[in-house]
Amino acid sequence: MLLPVIVSFAVVGLGWLARELKVLGPGAEKPFNDYLYYFAMPALILDKMTTAGLSGTDWRLVAANALPAIMVLLIVVGLWKAGALRVKLAGELLVTAAFGNTVYLGFPVVALRLGSPAVALAAAVTSVHYFVVFTLGIPAACWAAGRRGRGLARTMLFTNSILWSSLAGAALSFFGSRLPRPLDDVAALVGSSTAPLALFAVGAFLNGKRIGRDIGSLAAMSLGKLLVFPALAAGCLRLLGVSGLEAQVSLLEAMMPLAVTNFVIAQKLGLDEELVAEAILVSTLGAIPTLAGYDLLVRLLF
Repeated sequence: MLLPVIVSFAVVGLGWLARELKVLGPGAEKPFNDYLYYFAMPALILDKMTTAGLSGTDWRLVAANALPAIMVLLIVVGLWKAGALRVKLAGELLVTAAFGNTVYLGFPVVALRLGSPAVALAAAVTSVHYFVVFTLGIPAACWAAGRRGRGLARTMLFTNSILWSSLAGAALSFFGSRLPRPLDDVAALVGSSTAPLALFAVGAFLNGKRIGRDIGSLAAMSLGKLLVFPALAAGCLRLLGVSGLEAQVSLLEAMMPLAVTNFVIAQKLGLDEELVAEAILVSTLGAIPTLAGYDLLVRLLF
């Protein structure tokens, strides 16, 4: 568990150092984010969703992973509409609450805890999370960010490459299909650049920023992903009778900290990308003690 965290922070540190040494100038992370949003992340989504192959997957596994993501989005919208959340924080939570680092941290942790064969299940779980977050969470976040009517339609139809790649990936995965071989290789190669470049961009962006300026929002994002989402996931797994390796993988992936690509999405939607970047670092550190309780949770619940 510690090694992927150490590696992630090392790459963030390299980005910070590049700005400190003036190798990169102010705002240098923006072209990186454009590449990540329009090319690398869609390629990653297509690659992982088509690799998962949801055709023939037990509907209970799909439902037990989709429901907690939908529930946490509904909770955020409900709190926002009740006046308990500021509109901007609601937008940030709609992006982050169900979108964890299930690939670059989750896959190695699943392999370490449950064995390499379990990674195929982790890919299926990830594809379900992706589909819910990118088809429901992102439009809801755009709504919270003030993009409505034609503005929302334009964002969804013409600039949301993540939405379209999610829909295409879900269709291919459902029918057990993959991209043609050359395109499949390109998607895998381009998608593999997502994590290192996003981590580097976060480090460059955070250089010179004051960490912890909004502790309340930082805690809401971090605890929402580390505690609330896993609790909902555990409840749905129990309710639907998912057990064994499927339940163990699903719970472990639900406990992952925020994905670094949340930073890219927040920047593109006009949310507080600085706060999201801080929450990524805080939740990644916070995942160390929460994941330490994973084995106990499995024994108690499954």
